Amino acid sequence: MADKSAVITLTIDELETLVSKKIAEVQAANPGNMAGLAESLKDIAKATKSQADELARTVRKSNASSPGISVFSYPEGNALRPKPVLKHETYYCGQRLRGEELTPDEIDLFNKFDVSKESRNGRWVAKVAPSGVGTSRLDVFVPSSTTDQRMDLPSMSAILIELLTGQDVSDATKSLARLTELEETVKQLQAQLAGKTKAA
Repeated sequence: MADKSAVITLTIDELETLVSKKIAEVQAANPGNMAGLAESLKDIAKATKSQADELARTVRKSNASSPGISVFSYPEGNALRPKPVLKHETYYCGQRLRGEELTPDEIDLFNKFDVSKESRNGRWVAKVAPSGVGTSRLDVFVPSSTTDQRMDLPSMSAILIELLTGQDVSDATKSLARLTELEETVKQLQAQLAGKTKAA
């Protein structure tokens, strides 16, 4: 039997040659001795496993303990914070969507649909319907058959937000104005609360 250090450096071709040579040696020395042949094959298998183990120890795995961080995961990565799953069989402009091709925020938005919604005078539609026992289907339609229509569309997230909450929320100018109003209201409430605390 070749020593272990020699076996570790064998190529596949060299290994095949060694196996053939060993079988021929055993058969020539003891014709019909199957026990000897089996023992030799075990030795070769052991040496091959040793070679594979050594290779596994010396070759650095590029993603041995991947945290699962990508543009489609939470910042912490899928290992620490798994993505939610789609609760509906989900379609966007006729195309089936899968969880792995969506961000966690997009999945959350799709999952917020429990009833059908529409926006832009019915041109944007999200239709929720049963699709079997205990399952549902969500179809989101927006005009997208021409290049011009697709170029005019906002992001998918913006479309979903508008369908869920109304057009004013997705309008940046109106949203900013509303946010400013809310900030002013919070300041007034904080001032009133501070005055009551001092009075007490």
